[in-house]
Amino acid sequence: MTPTTAGPDRNHTWQVARRLAIEPLPENPEGSVLLVQTLHRPTTRAWSLCAAAVLDFAARVETALA
Repeated sequence: MTPTTAGPDRNHTWQVARRLAIEPLPENPEGSVLLVQTLHRPTTRAWSLCAAAVLDFAARVETALA
């Protein structure tokens, strides 16, 4: 879900620390935000953040916490 390394080849890559967290919203004590630190993934057409997978995961987390 959260790749930490991406790039077009082995010589050119980007790297981030893995982060997946639910943080409270300071202005709304009853609300939270899902933080996902991720890199794009290569697909057959272009690079993609796979937003559908992240949104599906967020919906499942919200359902579990409700």
